[in-house]
Amino acid sequence: MDKCLNCNSGYVKKNSVYLFHDVYECDQCGAISYERIDDCCRNPFQIVVKDERKYPLSFIRKQCINCGGCLNMNKPLPNKVYGDSIRGEFNMDRFTDWKASFQDEGKMLYGFKAANEFRNSRYYKYLVYLLSDEWKAKRHLVLERDMNLCQHCKQKPAVDIHHLTYEHLFNEPIEDLLALCPTCHSKVHSKVL
Repeated sequence: MDKCLNCNSGYVKKNSVYLFHDVYECDQCGAISYERIDDCCRNPFQIVVKDERKYPLSFIRKQCINCGGCLNMNKPLPNKVYGDSIRGEFNMDRFTDWKASFQDEGKMLYGFKAANEFRNSRYYKYLVYLLSDEWKAKRHLVLERDMNLCQHCKQKPAVDIHHLTYEHLFNEPIEDLLALCPTCHSKVHSKVL
């Protein structure tokens, strides 16, 4: 991969530490992507084997001695071409272990990519902002200004701070913020008011 799929930057690092996938990380935006390698593993050593699990039918396949992988499960090799090259029996246990490892790595990378996308999202930055000292100070000023009273129902104590607009998010003036009780805040967000 020459360019980042997210920002088109040419500053992409390739990580080949994984067994079955190449992982790419953009130095510019931090985006992560991955793709399966072309072979069954990083060090393939394939031999021709006979698969007789569905006796009386038999199939000729290539299976890797190093990892147990077999990439031609859906399309057996022709007997006329490979019949004289058979060097053993198909090892289903090794294939099952390879398949499980391949799927586990794929799931792990999918989770890793999803977590990375979340960390780079505007929503994550918003959540981090809500934990910042800057937000806590603004929140305190709004609660003080509104005398800790919900500005909608004027009865319950205000616990939540509502953004009237997200236009100035991360740099909002306190005029864009309103103290509300949790019930009224939920109603505002569900547009029941």
